[in-house]
Amino acid sequence: MGSFCLYYIKDRNWWDCVPSKGSGWASKSICKVKDEMKEGFELKHWAETGYSIRDGYGWLQGDQPAVRWTHWIWNKFNVPKHSFIAWLAIHDILRLRKRLCRLGICTEETCLLCGSEPETLQHLFFSCRYSKTCMTNICNWIGLNVRVCDIESAWKDWTRGIKDQVKRNFVLAALTALLYHIWLIRNYSYWQKAVIHPGKLYKVIRLEALLSVS
Repeated sequence: MGSFCLYYIKDRNWWDCVPSKGSGWASKSICKVKDEMKEGFELKHWAETGYSIRDGYGWLQGDQPAVRWTHWIWNKFNVPKHSFIAWLAIHDILRLRKRLCRLGICTEETCLLCGSEPETLQHLFFSCRYSKTCMTNICNWIGLNVRVCDIESAWKDWTRGIKDQVKRNFVLAALTALLYHIWLIRNYSYWQKAVIHPGKLYKVIRLEALLSVS
């Protein structure tokens, strides 16, 4: 078991303390965090006003650009696993075949659902004829007239003109479920060498969307 050395600051100013060479790893780690947070305490006056983990985390993160799609991705009606896949999609970090080919991981880049175009984010979710059929079915059920869109504008196009917040959340949950199940079917087609009929997928998405508000 490693040794643990106590570090006494005695009458010294805590912010100016530097651990000695003989100090234990815990003392050195604490002092390292102290040095990282010192500027925040001075700028935000946390010693006088009070410190919270939320304030400290926000300061360490710095200024971040505001994104409006958070209301879609983390919509309270969403199934968590649906939100996660949608979050990966909005950041364009899903392991799509065109990207995998570029990295030398696979040799075939065509879409697993239609086999006619390279599998990119835009194609898989919005341009593929399989995905467009699924989207048309869902939009007809909800009563939406949505043209081909993209990952950045989909949530805005789907909720345009809807004032009722419950209906907006419901529509966003249906969109998130659609993206999740298209990704699920894409993976299923790779492993099982078969594509599930869009009509069956539509029934599953409709059921999950209804359960989200029940």
